Amino acid sequence: MYHQLMLPSPGDFESPGYVRMDLYLSYEESKLEEIYRNARRIIQEAGNIPLHLELFNPGMVYRPEIEHDDDDSDYCSGYASDGEDALTEHRYESRPGLIEFLESTRGWEAAEIHLCEYPGFAQDVLHCEPGEPPLETWMRLRSLSLNSDWRNVPPEGEENYDCGPLRMTGESFPLLRAVTLHLKCCNVSDWVLPWAQLTCLAFEQLANPLSWCLEILGQCTALQTFNLTVGEIQDRGPDGEGEGRVTVPRLQFISIDVSDAHCDLPKSFFDKVQLPALRSLEIKDRYLSDSDFKAADPIIDSLRRCFRRSRCSIQHLSLEIKNMKLKKEVLSRLLKSTPSLRSLDLGTGATDVTRKYIRSLRMENLEEVIVDLSRARNWARGRALDYGYPYHSDSD
Repeated sequence: MYHQLMLPSPGDFESPGYVRMDLYLSYEESKLEEIYRNARRIIQEAGNIPLHLELFNPGMVYRPEIEHDDDDSDYCSGYASDGEDALTEHRYESRPGLIEFLESTRGWEAAEIHLCEYPGFAQDVLHCEPGEPPLETWMRLRSLSLNSDWRNVPPEGEENYDCGPLRMTGESFPLLRAVTLHLKCCNVSDWVLPWAQLTCLAFEQLANPLSWCLEILGQCTALQTFNLTVGEIQDRGPDGEGEGRVTVPRLQFISIDVSDAHCDLPKSFFDKVQLPALRSLEIKDRYLSDSDFKAADPIIDSLRRCFRRSRCSIQHLSLEIKNMKLKKEVLSRLLKSTPSLRSLDLGTGATDVTRKYIRSLRMENLEEVIVDLSRARNWARGRALDYGYPYHSDSD
């Protein structure tokens, strides 16, 4: 039940005000200008309709040593082709004319920017220098999504890719409410966003430690929805024993997706937060995970303690963890801390937990119970085949 301020779906490409630009293999000034001209036409035809931007491949590799025929004045001298290895030592720059095009428009309400191999483009168009006037380009922006290339790996010898500083102020982004950072292997510790005004936030595949995530959540006083997808190289950071808990006063919906290497992260997370407004919680493991959650008791007990100290009224709870060895007595302790629960969805390896058993607990408000032991296996099988991986199951 992950709620967010939605960008247009692919089926909305023809909607008025929808500007989709894929600049892959676009280097020549004439070709880029044609793309910008078509975008301006869409913007003009939209009139006062809010604008939605979907941008792919904003950067290109710059190599000054590349020489071209002097007569080829239409080519942007020094720019190499796309297809470079992600996050390499090559120097990336924004494609010619792109920043000027974006700055010439004032009506962007939603922006989905696929940074691909050039995370630095975020600084090129979003950074607010101290002492400078507010950026007029993004005054109407309500939803921002920044995505990196799925092939990204850290530079050789590095644990992650340091994205460097980014400063986004409330003065330049007064209406911004939803942010998604899907930046594989990227460390954004030096990014400062107007966290306090956000209502929807998603961290996906970041390399930042959990302690940084908790620090940011502590600033999100208006946040209602939070989605965390843990990256393969996520740095857990220090355990933070003795540190104070973080209170997120308005957070109602949480979705956490973990991989097998970080199966204990949910416990670490819920040990350190207080969530008085929490209504819906979903925890699931990565679709190809072979993780073995034998230690279900610590995770469930951490949830139970969090629910009790937060005094929240959980209404929806979903645990889709393929190999969690969930026992009846452990689940019973958890459900006793959720008397307001209306919907329970279990996709775990809990062979002795059935709908009949849950109904026997006589929870007055519980309206929907789903116990599907095969769903996690079937879901993993389908996703594995989608990505070309073999799938193996003990029951196959």
